[in-house]
Amino acid sequence: RPQTTPAKRSRSMAQKNDVRQTLQASILAALRGVTGEDQLTVLLLDDTMRRVVSRCCRLSEVMADANITLVEHILAPEAKRAPPAMAAHLSAVYLIAPTESSVFALEQELTTRRRLYGGKRHILVSSALPGPLRGTLRVLSAGGALASLREGVAVEALALHAGAFSLDRPSALRRLYGPPPPLNEDNIEARLLQGEDEAGGERAAAVSHAAEQLAKLCALLGDATPSVRYRARDHPVSKALGVALVAATPATRAGAGGEASGGAGGEAAAA
Repeated sequence: RPQTTPAKRSRSMAQKNDVRQTLQASILAALRGVTGEDQLTVLLLDDTMRRVVSRCCRLSEVMADANITLVEHILAPEAKRAPPAMAAHLSAVYLIAPTESSVFALEQELTTRRRLYGGKRHILVSSALPGPLRGTLRVLSAGGALASLREGVAVEALALHAGAFSLDRPSALRRLYGPPPPLNEDNIEARLLQGEDEAGGERAAAVSHAAEQLAKLCALLGDATPSVRYRARDHPVSKALGVALVAATPATRAGAGGEASGGAGGEAAAA
């Protein structure tokens, strides 16, 4: 029986903790789940997933390892898409983020260009869809426009290098810690109808999104029960994010960790 040397174990651990390779493997696995070697497939990306994929995968890797024939942008006009003679033989895989703009673009794509691609259409969404957006895609699926719909297939993170990543949210600092935007004629009606502090709503959404993405990335990297420490006298968002991250881990969701403040499901503790 071959023995595993410390050097081999070290290399194996380094590869497991490589952010770029981890994100790449998860995306390619999701694509392989809906593509086949005997079919021609076009991959369509929105802006978010185009940045994610381009940071962790080379085009040659996507085409060779995931059986992708062509890569296009979901907002590209028909003039910049595959020619009709080729498109008639292509199946389509849409890899998008769960945003209103991406789902709207997808809806337009499937309702106004139903004959653009002649094969099956598969939808892969990076994270869980909000209720209304899920309903939109369910309607399309029930109408026969989709062959499959999967959520939570990727982490919306940019691999900066082997040991670093970004959640690609330039507005996160403002949304987490900033005051509400000033009232003006564009937002006053919406804020009065909502009956809530807009900054609070944006902050909760930003905390939830960051926690979900970090929990998924931790699980992919082999740390399914992360420990989170924050300064006891720091901004309340620090504790909220720590507790949300622990609550979002698979172990906590499965009930193995009990309370989000500690246990097998991770730990969020003040320092």
